[in-house]
Amino acid sequence: MRHAARHRSARRWMGLLLLLGVVLFSGTGGTFSSFNAETTNVGSAIAAGTLTMTNQVTGQQACFSASGNVGSPSGNVNPDCSAILNLTNIEPGAWSPATAEGSVTVTNSGTLNANNLTLFAPSATDCTDSQTAAGSALNFNSAPAVVTLTSTLPSGTAVTSLSLSSIPQPITYGDTLVVTNASSGKSQTFTAAGTYAPNGGTGSTSVLVDSSTASTNFGTTSTVDDLSQWPTYVSTSAFPTTTQAIADGATVSSITVSSLPGAVVAGDSLAVTNAAGQEETFTVASTSYAAGSNPVAIGVLSTTAGYSFPIGSTVEDVTAWRPLCSNLVLYVQEQAKVNGNTDYYCWYGPGAVGSGGSEQATDGLCDTPLVLTGTAVTASSSVSSLTFAQLPVALPAASYVTLTNASGQSENFQVTAQVGPSTSPTSVTVASTTASYDFPTGSSGLDTTAQSLTQQTQTLGNFDTSNAENIGGITLYPISGVGTVSQSETALQSLASRTFTVGVYLPAVSGQNQNMLQGLQSSFGMSWYMSQ
Repeated sequence: MRHAARHRSARRWMGLLLLLGVVLFSGTGGTFSSFNAETTNVGSAIAAGTLTMTNQVTGQQACFSASGNVGSPSGNVNPDCSAILNLTNIEPGAWSPATAEGSVTVTNSGTLNANNLTLFAPSATDCTDSQTAAGSALNFNSAPAVVTLTSTLPSGTAVTSLSLSSIPQPITYGDTLVVTNASSGKSQTFTAAGTYAPNGGTGSTSVLVDSSTASTNFGTTSTVDDLSQWPTYVSTSAFPTTTQAIADGATVSSITVSSLPGAVVAGDSLAVTNAAGQEETFTVASTSYAAGSNPVAIGVLSTTAGYSFPIGSTVEDVTAWRPLCSNLVLYVQEQAKVNGNTDYYCWYGPGAVGSGGSEQATDGLCDTPLVLTGTAVTASSSVSSLTFAQLPVALPAASYVTLTNASGQSENFQVTAQVGPSTSPTSVTVASTTASYDFPTGSSGLDTTAQSLTQQTQTLGNFDTSNAENIGGITLYPISGVGTVSQSETALQSLASRTFTVGVYLPAVSGQNQNMLQGLQSSFGMSWYMSQ
């Protein structure tokens, strides 16, 4: 009996174990599978591309953006690249590409393409004037009013005196007086035969001169300039500040300043800058203002303010207080190979118009200075062609070339057919003219028709005020042909380079006193910026 019971009990346990095995095998609660497979991808990497710039002035070491100051915001900004130009002992009207031009090659040394390339001044007042190490013996004081003749000088008549509209500065015996015909630009030099005190800037006065024969007609609009005695501008860094706020969008017809360290005359450009570095230029209207320590409201041509200028904003007369910066003409021109052709484009300087990204030239070419070579021009001879050492830019038909000799005499010649650019001696056909003066080989020439040399859009000082960072950088689109660009192409591909010629010269402005520029030196900078 006991044996049978044990046997039945063992069979029941065997059955339970068998049932459990069936359940496990059926997958309810199981942890085993018959097949499996597994793979793992490891070591995936993500790396950002680079957008770095190499800036190299010809003959100097390359400057890398990634080597910029540690404290710079992005660590990819280098403000310490080589100077482009180092000019000394310059004189008005004297120019040659060997002594007045520099070259900058900008390379995209990164792995990414740059869609945009921009040129601007490091600051709105980057171009500064100061005295040279030798100093200046000139007394820089206020600008005289424009002096004109009050009696005509007919061509061919003997001249023993000049009737002047005023004497704003002393005239001393032996001074050089230059009379310029306002219409033709022709000028003649006379020597003062007496000494005359200022008359307060008003009242006609007859000034004796050594007897000479008038070489051309000089009407009552002709200007008279004393090259010996009339320094015209104040050089100062003591900028006044505004005493009345200017609201963004407000119509501005006057600017009230705390004082005037130097005279401000009609036509001067006043640069107003707020604490944020935003700057706007206003043009002085018809009234002139003497230097003084009291507040004064300066009338300006009506303009809508583009920024807010609170009380305490600085005011600088960029025309009068930075005279060399305001007279030095700047041009930036690029030469490129396009479909096997050598093409040119002017980005700034004579020929460039507009502001900011719309800085496009009418013909895409800078009106750089010219140097007369080959056959000299002699007075009273018939002139039908002029030969220049080179033509950095094209001379359009109907434009005028002004020649100036070492004596400061100048004359206009009209181009009859477009010619250039050329890097070798080139003959330019001009309308047949009887020359009034001698112009020996080496005389300077300027294409003064396309853009006037007195336009501030061409000067170093205006480059700062109009094209400073955050104000209006010049967008450097790729060249697509002579005088044309493409706004749809990549500005600078990875590892590609673009080279720009930067030139500066001091024009000899006919009939204007430039004594205020003697003994001065200027410094300026240029920034190149690229982005995607």
